[in-house]
Amino acid sequence: MKRSFAFWGGVAFFVLDGNEPGGQSKGYKRFIGPAQLAWLEAGLRATPGPKVVLVHQPLDDPQGVENGAAVRAVLERHGVLACLSGHLHQDYLRV
Repeated sequence: MKRSFAFWGGVAFFVLDGNEPGGQSKGYKRFIGPAQLAWLEAGLRATPGPKVVLVHQPLDDPQGVENGAAVRAVLERHGVLACLSGHLHQDYLRV
């Protein structure tokens, strides 16, 4: 379910589907494929102002998105303010 929308104060939100086929894990899919990464990159490039990304699995955890480093590189390249995720059922913050 990738989609984007503008909300409060002109902040643009991008929702990613972290359950695409690909990656190395068996069973539960935790991957963001090349087409979705291209969609994200194009959307972030075309969006002025603050941007936030939402994805169920974290990008920086072994139980998260397998190619989280590649996704995070896209976010950093385009100055994303925050990436919000869940999945781990615990509170934490990483800068």
